Amino acid sequence: MRRRPALRGTRLVPVTSQVDRGTAPAPSRLAEYWCAKDHRTSAAFAADVDFPVEWSCRICSGPSTLERGTAPAIARPRFFPRTPYEFLLMRRTVEDGERILADARKACAAAKEIEHEARRTADAARVVLAEIEKRRDGDGEARRLRAAVEELERIAMARDGEAPKSKRRPRAKKKKPKAKKKTTKRR
Repeated sequence: MRRRPALRGTRLVPVTSQVDRGTAPAPSRLAEYWCAKDHRTSAAFAADVDFPVEWSCRICSGPSTLERGTAPAIARPRFFPRTPYEFLLMRRTVEDGERILADARKACAAAKEIEHEARRTADAARVVLAEIEKRRDGDGEARRLRAAVEELERIAMARDGEAPKSKRRPRAKKKKPKAKKKTTKRR
């Protein structure tokens, strides 16, 4: 069974409202235009009108003229890519940049001070912990202080970008039983 085209029975061109059936078509003249890339474009005009001096090429959309080789070349606009700095200057002024940079430097200095304070506190807590362990206090004070020291160390490592050490032991992986090899009989 043959497949039929989907456009069967449809009109591709809309019906005009002009009723000129049976009359002769208006007299026309054919003009040939040439672009700078040597493409030929033909256009039909009424016989009583003058041809336009310039026409657009149907292939490259460039300007074309009636005489071959006289069409101007297409002037493409030059594209100058912008740098990220130019995009930044479109949104902010230099003074805004200086202010933002000063705020960022202050924030970095404050973060470094907090980190330094945390390290000093952790060092002091380690010294106190060592003293308590030397005295062997058994009322849990050493455990609480050890937990505090570990928390301070975790905070300091997080600021440095290191991964915190985990107390958990990794799970042992279950071993999969090996599949038996199929043996084939030799003849």
